[in-house]
Amino acid sequence: MNWLLIAVLIIFALGFLIGWHRGAVKMTVSLVAAVLTIILACTLSPYVTDVLKNHTGLYERLQEQVQESMQEKIEEQTDQLTVTQQARFIEDLPLPASLKDALQENNNSEVYAVLGVESFTSYLSGYVASLIIGVIGFILTFLLAFVLLRILGAVLNLVSRLPLIHGINKIAGAGIGIAEALVAVWLGCLLITMFAGFDWGGQMLEMVSKSQILTYIYDNNLFVNVLLNFTGNI
Repeated sequence: MNWLLIAVLIIFALGFLIGWHRGAVKMTVSLVAAVLTIILACTLSPYVTDVLKNHTGLYERLQEQVQESMQEKIEEQTDQLTVTQQARFIEDLPLPASLKDALQENNNSEVYAVLGVESFTSYLSGYVASLIIGVIGFILTFLLAFVLLRILGAVLNLVSRLPLIHGINKIAGAGIGIAEALVAVWLGCLLITMFAGFDWGGQMLEMVSKSQILTYIYDNNLFVNVLLNFTGNI
């Protein structure tokens, strides 16, 4: 039984119920705040990520952690593999399709030079470490923007008490609640990716890859796709 899939379904159910209870006005304000938060996070997170990667020792520590966690899967002769064998090795990793596609696409000399690596093993750990730092930078930016915009939107909550819009308010609120649940699940995918260098993070990514529903959500995750594009341009 895939408990991660069950947890995601529960999140969507809670989103529906919370949206129904709170109504459309409150949920609309909440959703608008979430959209603005996403825009701000996507705009500002590359700068935060650059600071984390180049002005702290976090990247090096993460790279070591990722390499240690992958050691059981990486044999000594990995760096002597042909391009075809490297592609097959990546394809056999217990990762979602979008991450494997990104690893395949960026397995070239240009990215090796940007990461400052010379071997296939170092590329794998360096790329994943860069992706994790991107996730950390995005989440930090997202949380700051979320708190600020949430405070600004709180004053509009009284509108939801108007009796004439009560019924429509409930139905529309349920729909918006589901949308917010999707955002929460996407953020959860980011957290899983951030801890991909740890055993439990790898296990959760493997659960994602074994579920068609979770794989679809992960591969169509706006946040993950933005980070993959950003990491691909490092």
